[in-house]
Amino acid sequence: MKSNSEIRREARRILSNGWFWRIACVGIVLYSIAMVAQLLISGAFASMNVQTMSDFVMAKVKAAQGGLSYTLPSAEAFWSLMGTYAFQQLAGYLFGAIMLFGLATVLMKSMRSDAERWFADSFGGFARPLEVLWLIVLMNIRIFMWGLLFVVPGIVAMYRYRQAWYIKSENPDWGAATCLAESGRIMKGFKWAAFCLDVYFIVMSALYFLSILLVLILMGVVLHVATSFLTAGSSLASAFLSALATLSLMWFLIYYCVYYFMARAVFYKAICDKAECPAES
Repeated sequence: MKSNSEIRREARRILSNGWFWRIACVGIVLYSIAMVAQLLISGAFASMNVQTMSDFVMAKVKAAQGGLSYTLPSAEAFWSLMGTYAFQQLAGYLFGAIMLFGLATVLMKSMRSDAERWFADSFGGFARPLEVLWLIVLMNIRIFMWGLLFVVPGIVAMYRYRQAWYIKSENPDWGAATCLAESGRIMKGFKWAAFCLDVYFIVMSALYFLSILLVLILMGVVLHVATSFLTAGSSLASAFLSALATLSLMWFLIYYCVYYFMARAVFYKAICDKAECPAES
């Protein structure tokens, strides 16, 4: 089994071979589609004058801020709210599952250096929406049930089923239960290693975020001093600093998300080699 440092080194090597922007492109496109779909659903509800749970919560907050009492909805209105909420949650799960399946697909292609149809195949979740939806729902149900026992069993269950998306992408005809069972099998003895890999990325991302923040603060001080004698200079400096901060944070998020998911894919391949994973046979 490769060490976590070797896994990260292998992830960086693959990304440097032209796969960074391919993976980032797939993630951004699929995430954008999910966001647009959610906005369209919300817009459709608004055009039909259907109150959603977010509308109800916002109205209740505004009433509380104004010192007004907000009466509870009737039974009919309550079930209407629950129906719209369930529909929105289900749509969120669906597009989230399609995105996870697409990312797993392009990550597995990067592991094989298979650049053929890398973008088109990443949309494979749209061809099997019910399958990927059931996978994410069943996974969350099992994690939730284990979490009812205590926090630790829930976290352990998260790591037990972590490889299900890679297995599903490599074996699209497998059912959700089979993918989860296979993930549990190959993760035996490797949950702690996966946890340590996550801890590294959490710590390093926090350090990088703080370093970016520190640099921006120092730049802000320098720009403020340099433009203190100019009337328009201060506003221009503030606009420049805001744009730089936004771009820096966007780059930080894109780079670390891609790097993190690539490392997880390398980890999956490493434990498959040890556990004789059928998905790689």
